[in-house]
Amino acid sequence: MSTPVRAAAASDLRIGYWRWEGDFASTEDNALQSILAEMAFNGSVNRFTVSVPWSGIDHAGNVLMTPEGPAVIGIGGPGKPSFQQDAAGSSASGIGDILVRQDTFLLKAGRGNRPSLSFFLDYKFATADQRKGLGTGEDDWGGGLTYIQPAGKALQILGDAAYRVTGDPNGIEFNDRLRFGFGIAIVRQGAVWRLYAENVDPILDLVPVYNGLGVPIGAATIEDYRHVRLDLAYRTNKGGTVRLGVSTGLTDASEDIGFLIVLSSGSPW
Repeated sequence: MSTPVRAAAASDLRIGYWRWEGDFASTEDNALQSILAEMAFNGSVNRFTVSVPWSGIDHAGNVLMTPEGPAVIGIGGPGKPSFQQDAAGSSASGIGDILVRQDTFLLKAGRGNRPSLSFFLDYKFATADQRKGLGTGEDDWGGGLTYIQPAGKALQILGDAAYRVTGDPNGIEFNDRLRFGFGIAIVRQGAVWRLYAENVDPILDLVPVYNGLGVPIGAATIEDYRHVRLDLAYRTNKGGTVRLGVSTGLTDASEDIGFLIVLSSGSPW
């Protein structure tokens, strides 16, 4: 979720590390990670962001990286989709999918608890190697709204909703996905604590079930990707910000635990 910048510099550079760990409804624990470099160009009523990730996965095949986080595409033993050429369950790393995003600030927070409201559109370029199981190999795009309601000097109510039109690889028809979230933020002396819950529709209605040899033996429905995250962002003496976060999943299709750290020359969101 993005937060409108109150007094933004012309540009912000952000370097972040994200990691998700869990079995994601399969028989083996998995870990996905992303080292993300972002450049945000700020205007008075808009912001344009380019995100370039380096992604890695311990057991490729049953889980894919998407702009909304890990997405389960198979369960049970090691398996792989038709577009993956590397062996099921193999480790992989490489450049991830590049994302460009345009935020337009429709309202900015002001006196009398005036809320902030922004609209965004993004486009994902399929630069991740689908043969290694790092991505879908198809472009897609999304858009949505972000809302922030001040509730006094220190408390904010947060909410956002977005919809992604997902590209389909050969032989697989992925769902378009709805994502929504809500939470609260507490602003205190240059630091922001944020507790946020998020839900994303599954990328497939039915996913294949694999036995221990990687052979499909059936199909099953999969739960939504749903988690809750606690963040702390604080401003450094040099004017940048540090953001730290930890998350836990609320469904079998989500991580057991996740971590993030983001270093930014300006706002962390």
